[in-house]
Amino acid sequence: MLRDGGFCCALLFVLLAGALSAQNVVTTIAGVDPSFTGDGQPAVSVPLGYVNGVAADGEGNVYFTDPLEHLVLRVSAGATLSVIAGNGIAGYSGDGEPATGAAIAASDSPDQYVGLRAEVGLGGIVVDPQNNVYFGDGHYVRRIAKDGTISTVAGGSGTPSIGIVNGLALDSSGNLYFCESNRVRRITPDGTLTTYAGAGPNGFSGDGGPATSALLSQPQGLAFDALSNLYVADGDGLSFASHIRKIAANGTISTVAGGGNKSPADGAAPLSLDLGNASGLAVDAQGAIYVYAPFNGYLMKFSGGSTTLLTSTTAKTFVDNVPARSAYVMGQRSNDNSGIALDPSGNVYVADSRDGRLCKIDVHGVLTTVAGNGLYGFGGDGGPALGAYIQGPAAIIQVPNGTIYFLDTLNSRVRAISPSGVITTALSKDNFPGLGSEVLNGIDSDPNGNVYVLLAARLIELTPNGTILTIVNQPGIAGDSGDGGVATQAAIQSGGGLSRDAQGNLYFSDPNSNRIREVTLDGKIRTVAGTGKSGTAPDGALAASVPVTQPTSVLADTLGGLYFEESPGSTFGANVLRYITPDGHLKTIAGNGSGGFSGDGGPAVQAGLMMQKRTGLALDRSGNLFFADGFNSRVRVIAPNGIINTFAGNGDDASAGDGGLAKNASLFTPRGLKFDSQGDLLISDVSANRIRAVLAAPPPISVSPSQMTFSAKAGGAQTPPLKLTVQSPVSGLLFTMSKSAGADWLVLNAAGYTPRVIKVRADPSTLAPGTYQATLTIT
Repeated sequence: MLRDGGFCCALLFVLLAGALSAQNVVTTIAGVDPSFTGDGQPAVSVPLGYVNGVAADGEGNVYFTDPLEHLVLRVSAGATLSVIAGNGIAGYSGDGEPATGAAIAASDSPDQYVGLRAEVGLGGIVVDPQNNVYFGDGHYVRRIAKDGTISTVAGGSGTPSIGIVNGLALDSSGNLYFCESNRVRRITPDGTLTTYAGAGPNGFSGDGGPATSALLSQPQGLAFDALSNLYVADGDGLSFASHIRKIAANGTISTVAGGGNKSPADGAAPLSLDLGNASGLAVDAQGAIYVYAPFNGYLMKFSGGSTTLLTSTTAKTFVDNVPARSAYVMGQRSNDNSGIALDPSGNVYVADSRDGRLCKIDVHGVLTTVAGNGLYGFGGDGGPALGAYIQGPAAIIQVPNGTIYFLDTLNSRVRAISPSGVITTALSKDNFPGLGSEVLNGIDSDPNGNVYVLLAARLIELTPNGTILTIVNQPGIAGDSGDGGVATQAAIQSGGGLSRDAQGNLYFSDPNSNRIREVTLDGKIRTVAGTGKSGTAPDGALAASVPVTQPTSVLADTLGGLYFEESPGSTFGANVLRYITPDGHLKTIAGNGSGGFSGDGGPAVQAGLMMQKRTGLALDRSGNLFFADGFNSRVRVIAPNGIINTFAGNGDDASAGDGGLAKNASLFTPRGLKFDSQGDLLISDVSANRIRAVLAAPPPISVSPSQMTFSAKAGGAQTPPLKLTVQSPVSGLLFTMSKSAGADWLVLNAAGYTPRVIKVRADPSTLAPGTYQATLTIT
């Protein structure tokens, strides 16, 4: 209609429309990345990510690498922590510029934080007499000059390509030595690169001959003695045992320790020992050799043909300011390297990456903390789970009141997320001291809210009132005995996976004893699969009468059957999923045993899988089996007819895609799986330190306001904007907007992501005086 004065009035109505295509949207429900704030702070008050390579100079400064935070750090003689290289971003940049602005640790792989022998972003470190710092940065050797600038001295354009760099050492003439690709290489002060030891192939040979003709196996630690002999921590710990090898000044190589079968002990002959995964190495002024096998918790000294233990070899919680002989230090992964150094006064510095600390053992044998407070990756209790720090989240469960419990493995805690989203700690060394040294492996619950937790060598129950009960294994006992008797008197060698069936029976796997066992309602224990020997049994065999190999994850179904993960071959990650039928026979469910990624749309038994041990398993109400194909960065699903497909994850190693469809999202290493009471699939990403959810129903959208009114002069300029707010509980949710017919006078963006504030204008430039109406539909 016409209006006096030539004005027009426009009314806008906003409607919402659901979209079936929005099903299976993914979102994050717990976890956030920590940020480093320790520069210039007292070193002992700073949470450290991962202490790896260690070095000391002659002025009382100690240096170390932190690959988790992509930093090189220094502790001054005054105990202040400083960043000397790295901007916190994994990459390779910055040459010629200040080192603190450079990207380092380009080869950093999330897989290394889940116990794999993966590439290490930051390896060894060494300091020259002029206080120039050299460190292994993936496939490069980089130098931090005394003036703080960074440069590359090996690897990269213009120099021969090299493998992952591990231990570093300097000789008295200023030559720099480093390990890479089964070799020890040397760089002269003028930049010439040569091979000092190792013929190239992986192996162990050559003692008594020239080091350049010898075979080495993934050497890591390097150290010189006062006579210019170079010592090498050699051996990958898998194909070839760890040895300490000596390269004399004339180039001849020999073995001085390792290769035996005895555990490290005082007085033992060095050549009789099994050194585990020895990687750290140092030599003092008297020629004594210090060896550190962080993953095994061995720290020892060789002198005069005899061994002296510097720390305890018995796993226990970290204790500060105690005699080192009573303390236990260890690494967090099998390929920790170069985590030991000596200063001119004879103090020993050692990386305890399990506890996030750089430790010092002084000349009197007292162990103290030099840097780190042990709290990296832990925080947020009492607040929203989305703002909490978690490390290595694994198995997940939900109890009837809606509380979610999960294993926060690297923090040695069971944590709980309330229905309102608040995170707390339910189980830790504070209320159960054994968690300081035992690994968390499995978790389940019952309809009464009791939570069952499988540790390294025992199964416990946490009641709703906080009481902790032992179900299997008395403390201090390890083994696989007790079948037919009372479960509390039985022994476990190693915890694998845990599941409870509908009748209340508990099933757990023991990978080291190659068994799956059941605790019945009356508290008795028996073996339901495996004979104690490793072997691969055919389908149809009676599970309790044939071997199984390193079973881990277990999941009971509602029919009386049991799914489990088995590791029958030597191919990395090529585990298979099998099933014990209700009458006790074996059946293969998924996996061709060859690894890789393949098979979507076809039979699951022919598919290539790359599962992490203790992978997540979950069944939906239709009988579809979901599992975490962790090293393929996917969650996959097997239909009751045996056909496999990808449910979540696009195969990219990242943590991205919230608000989008699960198949388009990126995961690092999915592990724990659980359907919650709403039908949402919860996924713990052990490398991304997050818990994500794939929603069963489209997430809601809210819009405010629901109606807008514009008034403008016909034929005139656009109106000032009015704000339309589009929100959803799911951040990053894509929405689109459509205008009703004839609403070309509406000016706005046609799409966006939640949360979003949209500016809406009316354009009267082509309108005659009158009243106009339009509807905006948001999908």
